[in-house]
Amino acid sequence: MLIFRRSFQLLVPLWIIIGITAWIYPPNNYDSLTYHMPRVAHWIQNQSIEYYPTPIDRQNVMGPGAEYLILFFQLLTGSDRLATLVQFFSFMLLIISTYYVIRIIKLPQKWLPYIMIIATTAPIAIMEASNTKNDLVAALITLSIIISGARFFSGNILKTQLFDFVIIGMCLGVGFLVKPTALIVALPVLIIGIVAQVKKFKTVQLFWKRSVLGFLFSLLAATAVAGPDLYRKVVYAAPRYEVYPLFSEYTADRMWNPVRVLAHNIPFPEEARRFLHMIGFRGDIITKDVFNLHEDMIGNPYQAMVLLAISLLTLILAPKIFRDPKYRPRLLLSFSPVVAWFLFGIMVRDQAWITRLEIPLFYLFPFSLVFLARVSIRSKIWPHFIGLGLLLTAFLSLAYAGLVAVKVPPRPLIPHYFWGDRPSRTAGYYNNVGLKKDHDFFLKIAERFACERIGLISGPDGAVYPLVWRAMISGRRVEYLRYKKFKKGNPAWHTDQERLKWPCIIYATYGDVEHVPNRGTQWISAGDYHTFYRNLEWEFVRSTMPILSLMGHRGLKRIQHVNQADFMIETDNLLVKASGGDPQMLLPEFRSGNFRSGVMRVEMQSSVNTIAQVYYKTKGSPNFSEKNSVKVEVKKGSNNLYFFLPLDEIINLVRFDPGRKKDSYKIQSIEIKGI
Repeated sequence: MLIFRRSFQLLVPLWIIIGITAWIYPPNNYDSLTYHMPRVAHWIQNQSIEYYPTPIDRQNVMGPGAEYLILFFQLLTGSDRLATLVQFFSFMLLIISTYYVIRIIKLPQKWLPYIMIIATTAPIAIMEASNTKNDLVAALITLSIIISGARFFSGNILKTQLFDFVIIGMCLGVGFLVKPTALIVALPVLIIGIVAQVKKFKTVQLFWKRSVLGFLFSLLAATAVAGPDLYRKVVYAAPRYEVYPLFSEYTADRMWNPVRVLAHNIPFPEEARRFLHMIGFRGDIITKDVFNLHEDMIGNPYQAMVLLAISLLTLILAPKIFRDPKYRPRLLLSFSPVVAWFLFGIMVRDQAWITRLEIPLFYLFPFSLVFLARVSIRSKIWPHFIGLGLLLTAFLSLAYAGLVAVKVPPRPLIPHYFWGDRPSRTAGYYNNVGLKKDHDFFLKIAERFACERIGLISGPDGAVYPLVWRAMISGRRVEYLRYKKFKKGNPAWHTDQERLKWPCIIYATYGDVEHVPNRGTQWISAGDYHTFYRNLEWEFVRSTMPILSLMGHRGLKRIQHVNQADFMIETDNLLVKASGGDPQMLLPEFRSGNFRSGVMRVEMQSSVNTIAQVYYKTKGSPNFSEKNSVKVEVKKGSNNLYFFLPLDEIINLVRFDPGRKKDSYKIQSIEIKGI
């Protein structure tokens, strides 16, 4: 325990640095802004974790497990302040879990601090510990699966109870929910452990009782946890091009892929490239980003090199000792990280950001030392030699991890932040100043038009979270107007005509403005590239769906005066004399049918410049309030005023205030039409 405390003390400064970074900055990683965090925001808005129409299909089909935890914190606090702590706490728990694994597999106590440091200071893990991705959560679930099945590879497998199988199944189900890479990495350890202990099943009856029944219990538990999500993935039928097909494409190129994905972590890029070409590899290979301080691409050089060195040394010593039966289980177990790497490589295609998907693999590092730890018992030199190598690697890895922790590009830890000179949380979302200006402008226009219905037109990689979340916390609703649908696994873009009738303002991301319908007529640019507001006059003239018509003597007399307003009918006009600065009138009740939105036109004359305002009630806000109102400028003279109405939300009567000054207003007509 003393050694654990010392290891812990060495890692505490790193914890503090990462913790401060996670607390200061909001989610601002590209993937976080594209799909990790937007899906949480839409779940809260929709009050459901069901799939929803979106052009970014990753918001639906990627494993939702880690985001469920973020959702809990976001609902609890009403903000995303705690969102980054899910990965941060996973990073801390991984240190404890790694210690527990080392104890289970009985590695030498003197090696323990070095192994813990090497396993937990992978640069990509350090960078992810302060963002809202899910690879550290996946790594934690990987170790949870392994620890829950510890009797498979350590101890007696026959002592595994049915309850243990249930726990294993639940962990497997959670692994699928978070990220299936957790299963790819954990299963080789468990399977190798079972193979090493297969002789303990002395009778067929005992084998069936322990294995088959236990497997069924695990399967039931896993299905209970992950079954609903698996079902909707099958129904949605969205292919993931990042992985290979399970039952096809077993080509030579695929067999080389485990080497290719490992090459991202080799600290000698050009030498690695030349060596691979020398041994026959002819495909494309990415080695240039190993020291690139990018939280999607940075390599893990010290972890990769020590794993290769330990595996190579094990391979050299194996033939001499393999004949001794007591060494075979540990020898097989020591190759489980290599088997996991191979399985990962033939399942997951190579990609520029592969190193973050590899995070769970690096936490298998302790298993690679199982055989050498047993062999070194006979020697006085080997334990010191291996320990020295681990010490040097741990020192270099810890030093590099400290550098990486303060240099995460979107979240640098700058000294003057500590005495209060910090960027605002809103500014922290943005790595692109121009994008913040675009979002600020859009929200300003939405505020000006009192628009609470935002339509979003985005491509498949839009960093939409800052806009979506800022809009939602200000009381606005955001829905995608154009989204991706899958038919028999083939994607097809779909613009929902019914949804187009819903918003009063549209935001189009870069490259997607061309998909805004009827630009310049139905939708008018607000003066920038992205923002378009609904042309209410155009909608009113084209609509053939009257809902309420108040004109002429018979129609206008249906209006009720409420406050500071005296009415007089003059031929076909309603003369309103305001006795104060807040004249109010109620329109008669109307039925909006199935219309989601509508336009109200008021023809009136005013002797002063003022502001007219329409108020309405909703189920969520049953009283007239500024929140549920629309303002329009009134100029001296004749006016045609247009107001956007969310008809599917309005209940009871609508109130119209013709002005804010003690004066006379002459109303010719009030009409409402559905869109």
